[in-house]
Amino acid sequence: VSEIDRLTQTTQRLLDYAKPADSRQTAVEPDRVVARLLPILEQLARQYHVQLSTELQAAQLAVAGSDAALSEIMFNLIRNAIEAVRGCSVGRVEVHSRQLNECVRLLVKDNGPGIDPAIRESLFQPFVTAKVEGIGLGLYVVSERVRELKGRLSCQTSTNTGTEFIVEFEISNHA
Repeated sequence: VSEIDRLTQTTQRLLDYAKPADSRQTAVEPDRVVARLLPILEQLARQYHVQLSTELQAAQLAVAGSDAALSEIMFNLIRNAIEAVRGCSVGRVEVHSRQLNECVRLLVKDNGPGIDPAIRESLFQPFVTAKVEGIGLGLYVVSERVRELKGRLSCQTSTNTGTEFIVEFEISNHA
């Protein structure tokens, strides 16, 4: 029965991810989205004994997009970072936002073991994962949502310093 429940949940997640994103775009403030997600993610960080810190410096700056898409991007990146450092003696995750020229830059950084070189090239492809219990859709969905919002996504990883994901969106003039 537990295996059937697990398969049902996996199937439902696949169906949820396969749904087209809500294409209605408005002006969304990334700092507000991150601040709204933090209570849930702080609870996860405490559960895994991970230090989660934020430095949000893009207050009242908006980007064109949907709240749901930006929430999905940031939730996946922060959750992945927390899970990546849960086995570290002092796991740390940092979330930063700031204005960089005409963009809002969001950074999620961890001090974990880094991403296995064997999967780095295909990191944003569906069903690619380094997690034992992962299904490999989180970063794929992140990359798709960033693309839909006409943003840029990059990843830097090292076995010595961890991993950082950077997402950039142009500032919207329709705040």
